[in-house]
Amino acid sequence: MATPSEELAGLLRRRAPATEAPATPAAPVAERRTCTSVSVRLGGSGAAAAGHEFHVQWGRSGLLSALEDWTTVEGVVRGPVATVTGLSPATEYVVRVRAHNDVGDSAWSPASAPIATLAESGDVPAPPVPPPPTHVKATAHTLTVRYGYRDGTKGVHPTTAFVLQAAAAGGLGLLGYSWQSCNNGVPMVGGSYVLRGLPHGTPFAFRVKATNDGGESEWSEAAVPTAPTTTTTGSAAAAAGKAVTTFTTLPIAVPAAPPAPVFNNTTKSGTVTVAIAAPAAAATPSSSGASGGAGGGGGSSSGSGPPDAKPLTYFVEYGTTSLLAGWKAANGGKAVEVGAAGGRVTVSGLDVGSEYVFRVYAASEAGASPWSATSEPIVCGEGPAAAAAKK
Repeated sequence: MATPSEELAGLLRRRAPATEAPATPAAPVAERRTCTSVSVRLGGSGAAAAGHEFHVQWGRSGLLSALEDWTTVEGVVRGPVATVTGLSPATEYVVRVRAHNDVGDSAWSPASAPIATLAESGDVPAPPVPPPPTHVKATAHTLTVRYGYRDGTKGVHPTTAFVLQAAAAGGLGLLGYSWQSCNNGVPMVGGSYVLRGLPHGTPFAFRVKATNDGGESEWSEAAVPTAPTTTTTGSAAAAAGKAVTTFTTLPIAVPAAPPAPVFNNTTKSGTVTVAIAAPAAAATPSSSGASGGAGGGGGSSSGSGPPDAKPLTYFVEYGTTSLLAGWKAANGGKAVEVGAAGGRVTVSGLDVGSEYVFRVYAASEAGASPWSATSEPIVCGEGPAAAAAKK
């Protein structure tokens, strides 16, 4: 499904068994309050992402906290948020945690900053359900979505933030989408978010919920990929009718067979150099527009498609014109560098006076092209066979 980025790891990660006790977590951070409860984010996203469980303790802020008069919350929390209930209104509390895995426990974290419960129930109403996220832009390995309330407000209270989740939308199982939180589950202010390190040509779904001191909303409806559509409005490329699938990373095509290698140079010491032509730019749709419309098309001098696609790689083989001879890998079997101006590869150790032919294929992230046509025969130490025959 951008080496995978942290976001992609969040979608695909499979955790390895622990080999040592976890490190001491950071102090918990207040996330939500009511008159009788506080919710905190546990020990930083790293510990939660590593698959640790947490033990949670709380106490009153001030002298009792200094005396370490702590109350332990029953059971374990698997993160990333823990809620302490049964508290008194308008009272300051502190919370601390320790991480646990199969090897053992960490030390207790520092205490959180004092967290005051609300004075009365209902001081802060829970936020309304936000609308589904909207598509902004796609590249081969990123998706940008917009989330939050459409009027740009914080909903019903200044503390309102949003939790965004994504799920690979292809091949749904019986349980539906497997949702994973973006930004390591840390609530964010409304705006745009870029999910990075994704596989090309892959559909994703998104949903969002709002949270504040009064509680949290239900999840929005899922924003799901659409079928490819065209538009006659917007950018020039959109007006040209570029097909775009929203919430889907741009596809990378398997390249076409490159041109046959061309003679460049040969020496009497048994070397032949051939030139590899620069690829033609490949037009690739790009996706932009907050409402899911098409955006500008384009290509790259590498011929690999979307701008964030990896450059094409080229592999060259050579052989004699004898029907019994096989092909051998040039350049030690390594890729030949081919830029906007083309590229060259030199093969040494050849027999002077013998005829050789060359061929090349190109590879993208999507796969390998067919082999090119075979080059014109080249006589080592003389040049193209046709020219050598005229001497």
